[in-house]
Amino acid sequence: MKQLIAILCFLAVPVMYGADRDPHLTEKGCGAILSHSSFAHGYRHGYEEGFHFGNLDVNMARPQRTKWQQFKEFHSHYSSEFGPRSSFDAGFKAGALVGYADGYRGTNFRVLEEMRRLGKETFAASAEFDNGMASGYRDGLGQQAGTHRNGTGRSCSAHASQTDPFCDGYHRGFGLGKADRAALSGTPAILEASR
Repeated sequence: MKQLIAILCFLAVPVMYGADRDPHLTEKGCGAILSHSSFAHGYRHGYEEGFHFGNLDVNMARPQRTKWQQFKEFHSHYSSEFGPRSSFDAGFKAGALVGYADGYRGTNFRVLEEMRRLGKETFAASAEFDNGMASGYRDGLGQQAGTHRNGTGRSCSAHASQTDPFCDGYHRGFGLGKADRAALSGTPAILEASR
């Protein structure tokens, strides 16, 4: 009997450990980028949370939220294994605002498609890559059509993105911010809340 209990305990340890792991980190096509970019991982969590509440609010006939302070019940579910908290939180806020707008408008849950696009090509995971993602996202979200300038003062040409982790992250983040800007074009109040 003692041997049976010992065997069952031994078998239960991997199951218990696996249950604590964030399922986003193993998502097909985007697990790698979510594992190596705190900003992207936070964005993924935020989008999911925001989408849920946006969908709930519209279905309950509640007015659309327009200020970050109205999202007090949002929980990022941050864990230290996700990397720097400040980067994760910045991504979470960005994703939550966009996800909320998408959920409120009843559009598709597009975060998986966006994350898979970001993680499609190989990348050099580093703090510089993650910083580039966050910087590029901010620039892409606020970008006016026709200009593409790195707001950090670093020049990130298409060639540089192949050799410089910051520029690689910057270009991917810029694309995400630009896609969000296009998606938010019908909801200016949410776009203002994100600034």
